[in-house]
Amino acid sequence: MEIENKEKSTNHGFKQYVNFTTSGQNTIDLVLTDDDLIVNHVAESAPTGLSDHCIVDFVLNVKCCADIKNRKADNKKIYKWFDTDFEGFGRHLNSVNWNDFISYNPSAESGWLDREESSNV
Repeated sequence: MEIENKEKSTNHGFKQYVNFTTSGQNTIDLVLTDDDLIVNHVAESAPTGLSDHCIVDFVLNVKCCADIKNRKADNKKIYKWFDTDFEGFGRHLNSVNWNDFISYNPSAESGWLDREESSNV
């Protein structure tokens, strides 16, 4: 399963940055991108508590708005992640057929456009 998913991802233009095992002898965590300039650093950290699952630390090269709560709207969408319904978000993510999604969207850009179009319906 691990090799099959990695091959599907890399065959569609994504690069997997986690090159170490993350749970027992398996690599079950992914840091995928189709832009080599976004991921700056990926490293393993010790598991939390009694877990056999290590923590994957990674650094992204992206701009971030430091004060999003107090920022005024300037005709741009501003997402208030602190108000997110994470349980609902998780249910939505579990409802997506990711194999089809990745197969029909060969790049991150086309994937975002597809998600944006389907959410506006």
